Amino acid sequence: MVFLALGSYLGALYATHELQPTDRHIDRSMLSGDHQRLKAFLTVFVVSAPDNNEKRDTLRRTWLSVCAPPECIFRFVIGTAQLSGNVIPDVTSGDMLQLPKLKDSYHALTQKVGLSLEWIDKKVDTEFVLKADEDTFVNLRKLIDVLEQYGPDLYMGYFSGRARVKKTGAWAEPKWNICDYYLPNARGGGYVLGRNAVSFIARNIESLTIWNNEDVSVGGWLGPLPLNRVHMVEFDTEASSRGCSNRYIVTHKQTPEMIKEKWKNLLHDGKICSREFQKKPGYAYDWNVPPSQCCNPEENIP
Repeated sequence: MVFLALGSYLGALYATHELQPTDRHIDRSMLSGDHQRLKAFLTVFVVSAPDNNEKRDTLRRTWLSVCAPPECIFRFVIGTAQLSGNVIPDVTSGDMLQLPKLKDSYHALTQKVGLSLEWIDKKVDTEFVLKADEDTFVNLRKLIDVLEQYGPDLYMGYFSGRARVKKTGAWAEPKWNICDYYLPNARGGGYVLGRNAVSFIARNIESLTIWNNEDVSVGGWLGPLPLNRVHMVEFDTEASSRGCSNRYIVTHKQTPEMIKEKWKNLLHDGKICSREFQKKPGYAYDWNVPPSQCCNPEENIP
């Protein structure tokens, strides 16, 4: 009965947009094969690992349940080189993008993102692409409404330009020799690219440097392009979450339980937080100063 009530509320909430959850969450005729070119306003790709089927199912049952053609399509991206047998339990779901030449690992993440964008550029007529992680929650309806205001040169996310290049540790970038800071880039928990940015990366991926961090790589790849870089304080996408705010559109570093709770809250009253709280302040990016001076936290920014 609870799920029926939630479904009724969701139907009323999204009725004007014709964005309804389905039994399988996807239109199989749109996603089942690579032989046809797909169409969508927004394409979502979620980087995933082969055995993380429970995390994928959590996303299918929550915020991705309202991603439906022709407005939205999604794929979970997995490297399948050297995999054998039934390693991917939910492979028959019809929403998997398998990369047979890529061995899945954390250090292959940049290649995974590049190959995903290449596949989207070849297979999907789309205005925008959202990259997300398995531990990301998205208020998808709100994001789509926001994207209606933008064009194909968009690069949207929570930007940083003040991070010094790391030469040791898990986040080291030994091949980064452009400068002593990373180029301004949208943090990797979730960012949006317009179709022009997607096409540029996809059609040049063989010539681009593959750095360890995919968000740093995307920022470096797109550095020379005159894109519309939009810093969104509504994106909580850093390595650690800033807390919970009903302003957030994209929230990173969420457990499956937190994702389910945010989805339930959104269905009940249109807000993601049972209680708003702040772990650290956010910042507005200042594009008029050098990147190293870009980002000064302000207590009034959640």
